[in-house]
Amino acid sequence: MVQPKTAETIFPVHEFIKQRWSPRSFSNEEIGAETLKTLFEAMSWAASARNEQPWRLIVGVKDKGVAYNKIFSCLDPWNQKWATAPVLAIIVAKKQIEGKQNPSYAYDCGAAMATLCLQAISQQIYVHQMGGIDTKKVLTSFQITESEYEVMAGVAIGKVGKVEDLDVYYQEMERATRKRKNLEEFVFGDNWGNPSSDIF
Repeated sequence: MVQPKTAETIFPVHEFIKQRWSPRSFSNEEIGAETLKTLFEAMSWAASARNEQPWRLIVGVKDKGVAYNKIFSCLDPWNQKWATAPVLAIIVAKKQIEGKQNPSYAYDCGAAMATLCLQAISQQIYVHQMGGIDTKKVLTSFQITESEYEVMAGVAIGKVGKVEDLDVYYQEMERATRKRKNLEEFVFGDNWGNPSSDIF
């Protein structure tokens, strides 16, 4: 069993942020409807431009209905080998606001997913977001209007499972040490690309 890989941060951050990570090994433990409603409620309170809340979710629960299998079929083969979580979802963004392009829709959807992830980890539930999906197939399978919406990512939700149940290649990735860039690599000041002298 993989233990939650708590981040070793240089500066103090909230425990929920340290504990958030994206496992590939998921158990078969069911995530109940009330728990999922709590995650989606948290998502609804994410910040968005003009409170547009452009995010939409397609959600499938394993062994219930047809949505789960339809979502799974839209994942690329790389993700299908491990994404057997009890809940699969796809986040879709509404691109327009009042008939015009909303320049913030992608940014806002990212904020909504981050909020969901933090709520999830507070309940010891893990989320793995996936860029590897067939967006055209999603649009077709769920009859989504491409001119109005953009498929953003796939999502796996569940409890951590046994790393030994994964293919060997994925086991190595699952056990790998978590790493992040140093702050000086992305916090700039007077000159683009140079660390902020006000902070460092």
